[in-house]
Amino acid sequence: MKDKLFSNWGLKLLSLILGFIVWVTVLNVDDYSTTRQIKDIPVTLINTDAITDKNQLYDIVSGETVDIIIKGRRSVVNSLGASDFTAVADMSKLSITNAVNITVTANSPSVNNNISITIVDNVLQVELEEEQTLQKERLQRDTQQVFRYLHQI
Repeated sequence: MKDKLFSNWGLKLLSLILGFIVWVTVLNVDDYSTTRQIKDIPVTLINTDAITDKNQLYDIVSGETVDIIIKGRRSVVNSLGASDFTAVADMSKLSITNAVNITVTANSPSVNNNISITIVDNVLQVELEEEQTLQKERLQRDTQQVFRYLHQI
C-alpha cells in the first residue's frame, strides 16, 4: 500500500499541475457573478419647484451623493463606474420628516437589465425654512431710501 502511495511522483505532480491549469482556465473563461461597490454617485434633484412654490427654501443635510452595490456578470460589473449611473431624488415626494427616497438606474438599458442595484443609503435629508421675501423687499426699499437721503445731503 505504501509503495502505491509513494510511487509515480512525476505523474502525480503532473496531474496536480494540470488540474491547477484547468481550474484557472475555467475560472477565467467562465463569466461568473460578482458584486462590487461604487461610491459617490451625485444625486440630481428634480421637481424642486414643489418646495419653492410654497415659498420655502431647502438645504441638503445629507445624501448629496449615494453609494451602491451592484451584482451581475463579472465582465459587466468590472467595466462600470460612477458615471454609468444616475441617482435622482424627486422633491415633490418629500415626506413629513423632510426626507426623499433616492432612485438609482444605469444610464444604459442593456446594463440595467443585466445587473441588480442595491442602494446603501437611499435617503436624501433636507432642512426647510420659510423664504423671507417680504423682509427682503422691505430691506431693499429702506436701503434705497437711505441712499437717496444721503445723496441729497
